[in-house]
Amino acid sequence: MYNTQKIEGIRQIFITNGINIEYGEEDKIIDLDSLNFLSIMIDLEDFLGVALDDNEALFSLDYDTVTFNKILNCIESYIK
Repeated sequence: MYNTQKIEGIRQIFITNGINIEYGEEDKIIDLDSLNFLSIMIDLEDFLGVALDDNEALFSLDYDTVTFNKILNCIESYIK
C-alpha cells in the first residue's frame, strides 16, 4: 500500500505541470512529451528526496502509453 500523503503530493506535482489526474482515472494514458516527463522527474526527485536518474524502469516507459499508475509502480519503493 502506498503512502497516501506522498500520492497526493505526487498528484499535485502533475497538476503543477499541467496534467490533472482525476480520481479513478489513474490508469488513463497521460499526454506526456519528453520535456513534461523530465520536468515531472525533477519535481519528483525534489519531493521524494531521491535521485531517480538511475531508475531504468521509469526512463524506459513508453510516452505513448504512460499512466499515473505506471509511474507510481516505477517509484513504489519511495512511496510506501
